[in-house]
Amino acid sequence: MKIRNINRIIWIIIYLNLIDFLCTYYGLKKGIILERNPFLNILYKINPCFFIVYKIIVVTGILLVINKLLVKLKNMLFIKLAIIFIFAGYVIILILHMYWLNNFVQFNL
Repeated sequence: MKIRNINRIIWIIIYLNLIDFLCTYYGLKKGIILERNPFLNILYKINPCFFIVYKIIVVTGILLVINKLLVKLKNMLFIKLAIIFIFAGYVIILILHMYWLNNFVQFNL
């Protein structure tokens, strides 16, 4: 897979992370869902601002650093596979968000 395609996937993951954050934060505020990531659950319970900072700034920052590394280390197969795995994970998470959001809307109209 070309670096250019991986760069696009990284930017898509950044947007998927933002959508995941918005859905998760909404679900947590409404009491509809529980955060299943133990680390993020602790951050949210301590202070939702920590949760926000981590999800938006830290995750995006890590992805941007990986993006820069890919440009310098063009044949990092492990990083490329990890990016594809992360992308697939976010797609699954967003499918779950669509499921509970759909159920929430149906039962609360």
